[in-house]
Amino acid sequence: MNAGFANLTSLKTYLLAPVLRSRTDWDAAITIIGQGVATAFENYCGRKFMRAAGNVEIIPADRCQFLLSRYPLETLTAVDLKMKESGGWVAQDLNNIISIDQANGVINFPEQADLGPWYAQARFTYTGGFFWEQLEPVDGAGNPTAGFPTAVPGGAALVPADLLEAWLMQCAENWKLKDKLGQGITIEEKVQRISAANLVDNLLPQVKSRVGQYVRYSLT
Repeated sequence: MNAGFANLTSLKTYLLAPVLRSRTDWDAAITIIGQGVATAFENYCGRKFMRAAGNVEIIPADRCQFLLSRYPLETLTAVDLKMKESGGWVAQDLNNIISIDQANGVINFPEQADLGPWYAQARFTYTGGFFWEQLEPVDGAGNPTAGFPTAVPGGAALVPADLLEAWLMQCAENWKLKDKLGQGITIEEKVQRISAANLVDNLLPQVKSRVGQYVRYSLT
């Protein structure tokens, strides 16, 4: 199960005492916290972190430089342009690309030559983002081809250690503040509903310092 930047077992190992890790009482709450913190990181950084194969992303075409939301970029398989709805998508020649910054997910076309006018759309099909384990040790009963542990896809980048550490730190903080008998997070004697929106406003300072280097800046 995807619990954020790792599987549920890994997150429980970090949050719970050894004698409690085999219990499932708090699995749902812990998963919500893990996924909520991961979403808060995405909102804070303006990007998507999880690796996706064959991901499709549509961006306004009136530019010569495109910044994808999932990176590092592994492969770019197609670029399509739609000038109007009745015309549909038209495949573009990948040889027209001047350069690709794979580490930052930036696609560069020739300067002073926008891919299309302001009303056109560009569609990118690509594989990118960070890989992390989502299966649990019990999944697949040790089947090496379909079970745990998942084989890392060739060329995939693992989630960085500092980003993983920041996620674990923030999850631990939210778990510590959680109202174990209710559904909220207790802060200064009041309960707040768990949401990615209020988590962004309550990230730990040391977490922000680590996550800040992964911010995706908009291109103008």
